Amino acid sequence: MTEWVQVEKSRLIELERKARIFDAWIREEGAHFLLELAAEQGIDAPSMLNIADTAADLAQREHEEKPISSAFIVGEPARIADLLPEAEIHLVEAAHIREMSRVLTTLAEMVDGQVLAYAIDQTGLVHSIRKVDIHLDDEQVSPILGAQFRRYAIISKQAHAVVFFVPPQGHRVKVFAHGALVGEFVRGDWVMRDAPHIDRSVTAIAQGQHYDLALVQRVLSVAFQMSEMNLGAIFMVGDADDILNRSDPPKISAYAAIQSANIYALSDQELINFAKQDGATIVDARGAFKGCMVLLRPQPHTVADTLPGEGARHTSAAKMSAETGSMAVVVSQDGPISIYQGGKLILRL
Repeated sequence: MTEWVQVEKSRLIELERKARIFDAWIREEGAHFLLELAAEQGIDAPSMLNIADTAADLAQREHEEKPISSAFIVGEPARIADLLPEAEIHLVEAAHIREMSRVLTTLAEMVDGQVLAYAIDQTGLVHSIRKVDIHLDDEQVSPILGAQFRRYAIISKQAHAVVFFVPPQGHRVKVFAHGALVGEFVRGDWVMRDAPHIDRSVTAIAQGQHYDLALVQRVLSVAFQMSEMNLGAIFMVGDADDILNRSDPPKISAYAAIQSANIYALSDQELINFAKQDGATIVDARGAFKGCMVLLRPQPHTVADTLPGEGARHTSAAKMSAETGSMAVVVSQDGPISIYQGGKLILRL
């Protein structure tokens, strides 16, 4: 039997007005993609926004004068439990994430997204704490994401979940779904990322410039790890001799000589230790590590495709890329990764 409820026209107009305001606010905040994810994954839409707001709030907070890191895995509890073991630390009782702000901050030192993460069901109920420092692999998940981002991408795919990850240095939130990075919270706004195009773009860069694909993937993998740690860097890939001839000698040249080695002979941490220093890290097109702490000296009149407001790191790298026809990978300290080829900005992650 069908029942009809009469709604006054004035009330209907008011509801439509509020719906338009809400929709405009969601789009201005960039959060519309979160509602689309919620619909795809069967997650309650208001709870999805509560979870996103809580993640963004944690990213901008500090606990005992340190940035907070954490992770929320949102999906069917049974799927999450099948993939990730339960932690030794248990919640005394499950509660909706709206009520958990103080608890999440208090437990931040332990449930930090590196070892442990919160499991949240589709209604927004925080029901358990799971271990995430376990071995997971999936050949279909992009190799360039770096170890931690890739782990959460795999979890999102294998648990059929949406993951919100606040990296250790705080201030940002990465969102993973379907085995890919799909969005982030940065500089106060939610931004959707078209993750599948990243691998296609990287492949196109390697093929178009005759770089070894594995080399480009390795550099970007380290760049993603540095982005996760809020470490700035410049990687220059191409004609190393030409780049070095147009630059100042490395700062350490009076004390130590950099031995050329294949980039694959260096661990990720070694590369990070080199690249996080002031100056650029130079790698030739065949993958040979040629130096670090190199102060790039492009000509001031060189034209390069930099965005307004970018600092000296971007300007010098983009101009050197233009002068030498090389690839520059610039990691900003607030997270974004920019790729320049021949002075043109071809990809921003």
